[in-house]
Amino acid sequence: MAFHRRDFIKFVVGGAVGSLFTPIPWKLADDISIWSQNWPWIPRIPKGEIIKKSSVVKLGNTPYGIFVNLVGKRPCTISGNEKHPLSLGGIDPLGASSCALMYSPSRVKNAKLKDKNGKFRDISIDRAKEILMLKLKASQSKKDSILFVSGDDTSSCNEIFSALISLLGSKLYFYEPSDRQKYFKAWYDLLNGSGETGFDIENSDLLLVAGCNFLDNWGTYVRNQKLFGKNNVKIYFVGPYKNNTSVVSKKSVLISERDIYKFLFAIVSYLTRISNNLSPIYGIEDFTEFLAYKYNPLLVAKEIGCSVSDIKEIAIALKKAKSPLVIAGSTTNGSGDIKNILAALILNIFLDRINKKGGIRCIPNPPQIISSSIPHTEILKNDLIDLIKSKKISKVKTAIFYETNPFYSLPKEIRAGLVNIPFKICFSPFMNETAKQCDLIIPSPYFLEKLDDCFTPFGSGVANYSVADKIVDSNIPNPADLFIDIGKKLGINLGISSFSDIVKTKSEYFGVSINKLKQGYVWTDNTNEIPYGLKIWDKTLEDIFSSDNSNKKNGLELIPISISKVGSDLVGLYPFALDVIYEDEIGGKYSIAYINPTTAQNYHLNENDLVKIKTESGEIRAKIKINSGVISGAVAILTGFGRDIDDVFNKDIGENVSDLFSLKRDEKTGSFYWSPTNVNVSKI
Repeated sequence: MAFHRRDFIKFVVGGAVGSLFTPIPWKLADDISIWSQNWPWIPRIPKGEIIKKSSVVKLGNTPYGIFVNLVGKRPCTISGNEKHPLSLGGIDPLGASSCALMYSPSRVKNAKLKDKNGKFRDISIDRAKEILMLKLKASQSKKDSILFVSGDDTSSCNEIFSALISLLGSKLYFYEPSDRQKYFKAWYDLLNGSGETGFDIENSDLLLVAGCNFLDNWGTYVRNQKLFGKNNVKIYFVGPYKNNTSVVSKKSVLISERDIYKFLFAIVSYLTRISNNLSPIYGIEDFTEFLAYKYNPLLVAKEIGCSVSDIKEIAIALKKAKSPLVIAGSTTNGSGDIKNILAALILNIFLDRINKKGGIRCIPNPPQIISSSIPHTEILKNDLIDLIKSKKISKVKTAIFYETNPFYSLPKEIRAGLVNIPFKICFSPFMNETAKQCDLIIPSPYFLEKLDDCFTPFGSGVANYSVADKIVDSNIPNPADLFIDIGKKLGINLGISSFSDIVKTKSEYFGVSINKLKQGYVWTDNTNEIPYGLKIWDKTLEDIFSSDNSNKKNGLELIPISISKVGSDLVGLYPFALDVIYEDEIGGKYSIAYINPTTAQNYHLNENDLVKIKTESGEIRAKIKINSGVISGAVAILTGFGRDIDDVFNKDIGENVSDLFSLKRDEKTGSFYWSPTNVNVSKI
């Protein structure tokens, strides 16, 4: 493993500090720390007037508002935007690294074409544009021969991309699998809801968080952190391991991710016993009857290994709260069973928390400016995994990936389906795993180098719209403008002449000038859609929850852990990560595997043992750490390592947990999931 900054600080600073009886060693340690941050590829901060400009950080995690401090034309530091509803003045380490990342050696600055030997050679943007146009033109007479996967579900660029490929004969436009899609399917398809689910955390006095790390990597996590810091909200946590959310919760109940929906339904079952008046919503009588025999709290507690008093305590807390809110999600975005999310939504409906202060809000969908584009709701319905598992994938001749990295984050089975597509094109600001798998790489401008917009990221409390202006000069064209120009050359008129046109039109739709939005103003709307056909129960839901897909045999349960400080799938590790990742989270070329003391004893494992963790999909090597915050019979491993990115921050750091994921499908809902996966652990 290469010698990194954290190693330098650990050994040099540690040696310099020694016995700290005078302030001199502290000054020396500070100087060494500062010097080690000044990597040669990061430009030195110039002298001059400081100018502050607003922007929206988009680096693969949830977008939020920031201020960029410039000296002259050069961005130097980043800070949170207090007036932006998704930031509230907060910032995460990845966002704080924005200025340095702009100069990362892994930046894609030139278009690249892969030759017959599998090596990339630089080509001009014009030549790359010509190749892209030829591939799109060849698809005109072949239905659904183009696949497009977008990693940004908030930008108006999706209207432009989807409009062109739709007019070329393909409806295969997808967002990368996520909890957002599972919420939409559960809410819209199974519960007959309206709009998208919003989460009014600002006005909630009690949160029941199930499965996800609400304060670290779920939804609008920067906003979540700020709200928790200033609001007097109680948190109850249920999940398979102790995380940033559980450690600040009033009560934390550790259970398998497989059993979360059972725990939630046991809460509802208990509430039906102690509640005098039940909501008259459609299906409530059949629902309570089903719960009585299927999810009795005593039986559930015994089955999943928790105390019945845990169920009762949380149920009573929800009943007493004025504005409770239940939030469920995956340990890693999009990986979990939809039944956990579905059960959480049903519990919110039972508590009468829909369109109520501090509850679930039915947020209106974004306006459709280009009539030929594929609507946002239709894209959310499109299931990329379902396509890859079907015969339709064989018809795809060209795949286009926009600022997404499925070749790193998704299970091997899905990656294998994508790799067989004859020609693959990637738009990315960074050279990552997906870029390396493609035949043509077209650089995408860094978020500070282009005009972009952002409509209501998943996890928001109300509909919101913000615009990020181009702050840094760049000769890299906006991919959306490339598509508009290609469309014109193919004789297809999208009705707009540039990406700025659609942003301006959308701004006018919301009644705000584009210039005001560029200066940092955020449009918000408290309007809710009314879910007239909402139901809590029917025969379909009964079939879903009558079956149990749990397979608790064959080894240990794998808990993939995503934390925001490790970066994102798009970017990987980044400069400031070296300051916030702890020693027990990084193990050189090995991953770190956390296991419960009881599990360690059962498997004859000790602290720092090297092990092989294996599934039918793949295997990785890891170093054992004993941690009582993990459920018994499981192994928890951080995601975000094992990157195929050739820079000093990512090379030879851990292994890729997604190599272990085993894809499964819930036959009743049709939804795919890969967490938890059963793994076998053996000493090396």
